[in-house]
Amino acid sequence: MRWAFNPIALAQVAVSGAGKGRRWPRSWEEVETLFRQAYKADANAVFYGSGGAPALIDLLDRVADAVPKAATLASLRRLPAVQALEARLANPEWLPRLLAFIAPVDGLGFTPPGAEFAPADNPIIGSYEKIGALEVGSVSWRDPEQGCTNDCYLIASMIALAWTRPRKWRKVLSDATKAGKDTLTVDFHGEDKDADDPPPFDVPAFVPLDAGHNWLYAHSADHDETWPALIERAFVMLRRNLTNGEPTVDDYREIGNDLFPHQAARVLIGGTPVSHLGGEQLKPYDFVVERCEESVTESPTMASTRKKDEVPHADWQQSTLVPDHAYAVLGLAVDNGVKFVVLRNPHGNNPPVPGAPVGEWAAGAALNEGQSVRLEKNGVLAVSEQHFNTCFKGVDGLDELPELPPGG
Repeated sequence: MRWAFNPIALAQVAVSGAGKGRRWPRSWEEVETLFRQAYKADANAVFYGSGGAPALIDLLDRVADAVPKAATLASLRRLPAVQALEARLANPEWLPRLLAFIAPVDGLGFTPPGAEFAPADNPIIGSYEKIGALEVGSVSWRDPEQGCTNDCYLIASMIALAWTRPRKWRKVLSDATKAGKDTLTVDFHGEDKDADDPPPFDVPAFVPLDAGHNWLYAHSADHDETWPALIERAFVMLRRNLTNGEPTVDDYREIGNDLFPHQAARVLIGGTPVSHLGGEQLKPYDFVVERCEESVTESPTMASTRKKDEVPHADWQQSTLVPDHAYAVLGLAVDNGVKFVVLRNPHGNNPPVPGAPVGEWAAGAALNEGQSVRLEKNGVLAVSEQHFNTCFKGVDGLDELPELPPGG
């Protein structure tokens, strides 16, 4: 399957250009401003369509479907799907900057580590740059945010691991840094319990950045945290069978057609992956209930939405959910007698959900160092039981993954 593209990340790349120091949006108001700058549109038009025009995320899918193999930029610009996308950009000159993240384009890539960025040779994508050692002191479930590859399943699993098993996940990251300050040695697992574990391999602390030294792919809400970007790079190396050299823009893009959240979580940390599809007997909401204790998830839990045409258009808009997208499941809430599932969107931001509770989610304090979690902040949202059952096809998780013993 192909997971949903992230229009927030693509908009960020479009408007950043070679500008330096542009931070990722930290509120939904900033996302809306970004959408107007990049697409001349509001979030409703970007995610769901408006006035008879298709949603921008649908246009991204159409471009990907129209380009099964690499082609020149000039030939791609003649395709109707590409022309429709170009017409939606505030500046048509941004199209080449975005296209390689959506479809294979001949001649576009990253300059190698240590090479000076040369506009004449690589005017569009960016270059590999050293981002510093992986730091594990303040690993948080709020850190991981998705970038320009559609690996929401991976980012959701990172969030869920840091939420339910923070000490164990921090230990995994700490162990990976023992090889040296600027190199990780990752020890991943097979995607299911019957698969052999891959041998450990080294990951240099270089990731692709754009010409203005801005993040292109996974990053942290805390700009100083490098672990989401480095673990994503390691995951790309594993899934694309790269033992040396740097992953290309095609390697990053191709993992958007890869695994499901429970498989990604298993690769990262081990355990037993589980997946439950909703049916007549047990709905997706019921599976979340089974995975919670005192309204918070006991073990890493993720959930994936249905395809767009499987759910009424009004339900998508009212829920603010994205089709073909994975979310981390944090727990449960009740507001005025209505039951809700508390999620975190890997995009790092989410529009306000009509009729959903806002403010403090007190139950989340149990897994948030005693502090209440803020709904509608950091991509956290509450989705009603009705919309959860309608829009989600199932719930994934990871079991048999005990916490470290005291002092471990």
